[in-house]
Amino acid sequence: MILIVFILECQNFYGQKTIFSQGKWLKLGVLEDGIYKLDKSFFIGHEPYLDANKINPLSIQMYGSGNRGPLPQSNSHNKFNSPVEMKIHFEGNDDELFENNEYILFYANNANGIFHDSLTRKTHYTKNIYSDTTFYFLTFNQTEGKRISSKNSIDNFSNSISSSKELFIYENDIN
Repeated sequence: MILIVFILECQNFYGQKTIFSQGKWLKLGVLEDGIYKLDKSFFIGHEPYLDANKINPLSIQMYGSGNRGPLPQSNSHNKFNSPVEMKIHFEGNDDELFENNEYILFYANNANGIFHDSLTRKTHYTKNIYSDTTFYFLTFNQTEGKRISSKNSIDNFSNSISSSKELFIYENDIN
């Protein structure tokens, strides 16, 4: 998996209030669906913009568009105003220090859209013709971030799955 990182420091925004008006932000570009892991070495790699030793891992927040695939073409569709905070998983202790063995996990979608219509039982694929990258925004030390809640595993279950459906997309770009 490939992760592209841009550094944002937004100040003095005019007009409507934006989440980017306070704090330091990292813009993460994602090319593929998957679970991504960010550990302390990731943050150390972005010094001197940020000091990894001063990041409270409980305050790490991840934002995305809340949209699967490209944004709608029509102006009458739901308008995208501000990124939506996503839940992430933090693996570590609660001492407010980002230690070497601690990390966060988050799930990210690629730029294309795959939608399953449960009524027609059909899967629809939408290619994002404008970008192959979906961007996510990370900030820290502002407020406590949303976390994925843990659930106990099920010891006794009787359902078994013998088949499933998977959608594979193969595109051969011709130059």
